Amino acid sequence: MRVLAALLACSACTGWSPQLALKHRGARRATDAHHKHPTALHATDADWQEFWEDLAARPEIRDAWRRAPCVLKGIAPADALTLEALTQAVDADPSTLDDAARVAHGASQGWTNVALDDDARPSRRLRASSSKASVLLNHGGVAFPSLLGGACRAALDAFEQPVGLNVYLTGEDVEKAAPAHTDRQEVFVVQCAGAKRWRVFAPPHPPLNPSADPFARGKGDDVLDERSIACMLDVALEERDLLYIPAGFPHSTATANTSSLHLTFGMAPTSNFGLSLDSLRIAARGRRTAYDPLDDPEMLREVAVEIYRVFDAPLPLGRFLGADGDFREACRGRLREALALEGPLTTFRANLEDPSDDAIDAAADRVQTHHAAVLDEMRRAYALGDARPASARVADHIDRLGGLVDALWNPQLEKLRAKIASATVVDRRRPG
Repeated sequence: MRVLAALLACSACTGWSPQLALKHRGARRATDAHHKHPTALHATDADWQEFWEDLAARPEIRDAWRRAPCVLKGIAPADALTLEALTQAVDADPSTLDDAARVAHGASQGWTNVALDDDARPSRRLRASSSKASVLLNHGGVAFPSLLGGACRAALDAFEQPVGLNVYLTGEDVEKAAPAHTDRQEVFVVQCAGAKRWRVFAPPHPPLNPSADPFARGKGDDVLDERSIACMLDVALEERDLLYIPAGFPHSTATANTSSLHLTFGMAPTSNFGLSLDSLRIAARGRRTAYDPLDDPEMLREVAVEIYRVFDAPLPLGRFLGADGDFREACRGRLREALALEGPLTTFRANLEDPSDDAIDAAADRVQTHHAAVLDEMRRAYALGDARPASARVADHIDRLGGLVDALWNPQLEKLRAKIASATVVDRRRPG
């Protein structure tokens, strides 16, 4: 499995109006002088470390985790990211836009990424593309390590879970910056400048279409009608506000009379990174059985969306999710309980392998080692010192993460790769 991507000028023609967000910056810098140098264009690593450590310790976040959206006003670092700093970084390395896209949608089309407008200068591409829509820049921590690498490392250390980051720019008066959609990751939104309206909804009832992924609703050909799902939260985020959205909860955005710059931190302690209950099941399995419904996401969703959620749930790994007690024992208990669930899964009982305690223990050890390796790779990718263009760093990072997940599910893979790499090639063709 492959895991997995200066706007201050010309605001009249771009739709951006950053003055509202910047008018008190001088006063803020004077009061925050003990945090960073007054000429800094963005929050420091120390600011981010303090923020994420505080957030991980807050009971509001633990109570809301995977259950409900949560808003915390005015707690994020001042100048978490400024338009000036982002523009300078984009113009300095145009390849940072290789994974950028404009959000498109329609009456019969959910969230779709389309190319940015053309222009020789990267900042002008952003200005034009974001004037009447949202623009996202994927893999922000890897693409902009000096600006946002410290923010990602701080989140990683505080929660000890995989963390990705996207940067979003939206012009003013965009009625639907993002259509209602769901994500697989736990989402933390930090509003950096301007304001944006967020509506968060309860997960929709299992769709009539059994192939619809509950963690990718409202994307591609799937369209979510906001009138058919219950709204849980309707809030306008302003600078320094934080919003938490659990995985699988639909959300949509809009701007009014001001533009918006925000960061979306995605925390994914699930199957995408080999850290879910189903990842443990695969690692513990001795063989691939025929017609195993859990191997086929579409079949599994047809069996029951609730079962799908059970197996995609994260294991108790890391500072935030880790539970007291023996990890092996916790893995045995959770996997056995899930495999014994009655209902639609009963039909496929004969095709589900019941791994031994020893097999689960060995898989639990491998998952723990894998978890540490994933975090180490992310710390490496978010650090300074790699002089390659952003596009090369991002591609390398994605490839390394994919290799880690492949190795978890196939422990012989690394041995096979090493054997192939060390093999001597002999040309046995006869001369003539």
